[in-house]
Amino acid sequence: MTWEAMSEQERDAWIVKAMGWSEWPPIFPTSDISAAMEAEEKIMQDAETRGYYFLNLADILDVDVDVSPSIDDMLSLIHASAADRCKAMFLTIQHKERKKYESNIHH
Repeated sequence: MTWEAMSEQERDAWIVKAMGWSEWPPIFPTSDISAAMEAEEKIMQDAETRGYYFLNLADILDVDVDVSPSIDDMLSLIHASAADRCKAMFLTIQHKERKKYESNIHH
């Protein structure tokens, strides 16, 4: 399933499950910046995952990481919306799971 194919409720449920959070009380990471940043802190604990997350977030925000970012680019990353942060997490976790699956196939 793609991010775009999911409803906002499905996106929230996906992030909540991926973070290993309880479903009660309800958490809405795609619209609650505090919840999104809490999930972001969790995903940033792994160096490899952190790198993919940053690249995904930059791509979503159209920030070119191949050149020195402008002040506006850096501010875009700092002030990314909860929805953009969650989409970057979704893409990052999908990448990590795909990489793990491919690794298991080859061993």
